[in-house]
Amino acid sequence: MKILVIISILGLILTSCSSYTAVSVSSNIMTYSTTGKTNADHVVSMLMQKDCKMFRMIKHQRVCTSVR
Repeated sequence: MKILVIISILGLILTSCSSYTAVSVSSNIMTYSTTGKTNADHVVSMLMQKDCKMFRMIKHQRVCTSVR
């Protein structure tokens, strides 16, 4: 549960860092289409040293999984 709170707070902070301009949206589209993750997912994954995808919350799965 603690990890979910940390990830949620990071998600809110990271999305507040920049307004959604054409550049940030196109950057997220390119990153997502290439890797399957958004820019925020990559930052959270790097900080947590795990494979994290916020979209997994919708599927009722763990947001972060161990890196193999």
